[in-house]
Amino acid sequence: MPEGLHGEPGPCGAGTKVQANASKHKAKPTASAKQLSHERMLRAEKELEQEINALIRKAEILDAQEDRRDGKGKLGSELPD
Repeated sequence: MPEGLHGEPGPCGAGTKVQANASKHKAKPTASAKQLSHERMLRAEKELEQEINALIRKAEILDAQEDRRDGKGKLGSELPD
């Protein structure tokens, strides 16, 4: 029997066995759970795509405004002539 530093039983106790309570069958997602998860993923993908498109459109509008104000191709941080 393994012993600790001072002759005491180790961290597992004196021959104590621990029974696991996990089941391979219960842990597997069902087909309907997989389908729901897939549907959530598709919805999230659509929402993210819409958000990305909105951000790109906003950037294009700001870029056009800056081009009108500073001139096309200018950063706006150049030193004056």
